[in-house]
Amino acid sequence: MSYFFDKKRVPTDWRIVRADAASDYVRISIRAKDLDGKVFFHYSIPSIQEIGDGFLQNGSELDSDKTLLVGGEILISKLNPEKGTVMLTKKQDYPIICSTELVPIMTKDILRSKFAFYIYSSDAVREHLSSMAISATKSHKRVEPSEIYKMFLPLPDLKIQDKIVDFLDYELQNINGLINEKQKQLEILSEKHQSLITHAVTKGINPKANLKNSGIDWLEEIPNNWTTIRLKYLGDIFYGLSQPPKYIPEGTALIRATNVYRGAIKHDGLVFIDETELETEKKIKLNVGDIIVVRSGAYTGDSAIVTEEWENAIAGFDMIIRPNNNVIPKFLATILLSSYVLDNQLLPLRIRAAQPHLNSEEIGSVKVFLPSLDEQQKILKFLSIEIDKIGMLADATKTSIDLLKERRSALITAAVTGQLQIP
Repeated sequence: MSYFFDKKRVPTDWRIVRADAASDYVRISIRAKDLDGKVFFHYSIPSIQEIGDGFLQNGSELDSDKTLLVGGEILISKLNPEKGTVMLTKKQDYPIICSTELVPIMTKDILRSKFAFYIYSSDAVREHLSSMAISATKSHKRVEPSEIYKMFLPLPDLKIQDKIVDFLDYELQNINGLINEKQKQLEILSEKHQSLITHAVTKGINPKANLKNSGIDWLEEIPNNWTTIRLKYLGDIFYGLSQPPKYIPEGTALIRATNVYRGAIKHDGLVFIDETELETEKKIKLNVGDIIVVRSGAYTGDSAIVTEEWENAIAGFDMIIRPNNNVIPKFLATILLSSYVLDNQLLPLRIRAAQPHLNSEEIGSVKVFLPSLDEQQKILKFLSIEIDKIGMLADATKTSIDLLKERRSALITAAVTGQLQIP
């Protein structure tokens, strides 16, 4: 077994022990059929990553075996260990279970559970386990449970463990507080960004403009010289592919819903196809200025404009709007991301069924407010300048958050490997 730390730098009064000498691997399984009719406190990987805790769930909603817990265990994910998913469980008023993708360990008397939690939360352990992981699929890697519960740990006496835990609790509380404040700043900037866009595409940028009744309940007034028009009159709306083609390592990019995010096309999850295998009449090559609208799933209604980078890529399974000469494509793309379209028109359509979905007729019926082409261009120029300002502030805030997270990680690793002098 390898080490996640430099043995030579461990204090001489610390021991080095294998994890299974200081803890037990919890392996009490409960079958899926035995979950039905009961309520459990469930620790899943998504819940740990998203809310930092488990949640109450009816056993009838679960269709796979689980591990039964009592509270006080440390849970370490064997799935995609590079994400560092670690949780210290607590006693609950309901039976506790966790995913079998989590490795639960219960510490013995020589190891404090919180100290063990900090060890497994350290970057050093995360990197160590990541190096041991084996790819199961393109998006999933797993590490053998034995790499987790048999790894070597630096172990001071209980008094020192308690001092380290108290030190980290205090320091991390301060760091986490700063991170939370900066994340709130990001939320405010995001709201300002959205508000700026919506105001610009519903009121314009001339504060002295004469206004008229919009004729729509949720929007009182629009500039006098703007027109209200349905989206179907501003371009052609059509669908991409109806059947998934064969994916290949290299070829023509296929743009799917997973590549569309808040106005931009992302490389994450990008797949490639051999376009010569597609039937000509079903092959939609994207042009610069086309707008992709997600038609189903969790991100229904999200959209992105096609830039030069994605020209001639193949449209996937979503809808494409090809704007006509009555609207600047970038202006229409901006309208589609505004709250008066997303929240007031598309959201009610997408939530009408259990599975969010939109069709071309529904997209075509969306009402938009349209200024002249000259005014569209002026609005876009204004938004570009103002959004860049917000973006610079957001980038600086994100950088600050990243630095705080790096500080937090370095502090944990240094503390649990004996590299800090703690009073």
